Amino acid sequence: MCWSYENEIRMKGAGKMIFEFKRYTLDIDIEKTKAFYDSNLSVTTSEACSCTRCQCFPSAIMSSSNEVLNFLYSLGIDPRKPGEVFGFSDMGEYDNHYSGWYHIVGVILKGKVTGKIYDDSNAFMPDEHSDYRVWFEDDPTKMGWIETGFPHPIVEMSFAAELPTPRK
Repeated sequence: MCWSYENEIRMKGAGKMIFEFKRYTLDIDIEKTKAFYDSNLSVTTSEACSCTRCQCFPSAIMSSSNEVLNFLYSLGIDPRKPGEVFGFSDMGEYDNHYSGWYHIVGVILKGKVTGKIYDDSNAFMPDEHSDYRVWFEDDPTKMGWIETGFPHPIVEMSFAAELPTPRK
């Protein structure tokens, strides 16, 4: 489950783990996080949103490196089911930038973000050879929309990435 030599994962018991990477230390309940993703739809389903970006995201994220996918799976996240996906254009021919967030059951023990969340000095890159960057926040006043019924406590993992852009 370890995606890079710099990261440490320690079992805490009963589906909980302590994740340490770069500036962050998280206490995550993987089982509760995974159970939520297994039983809920995503904003990227056709029932939730029909925009091109949302419809392309599941295929695009699954084309990511094994390091990125293993990182997401290790936190209990289904990569195809973000809480939100957005971009800054209307998916032109060369536009493959995706941003958004996932939610995780847990708390940040160390590494709380000060200032702008999308500042690269606050980012963690699970694959140093890709452009997939993540940031963590557990202040509910700074989080985006939270899925109905998501278990508490909540950590929001924002992401920004250049991903392959499959066409539907």
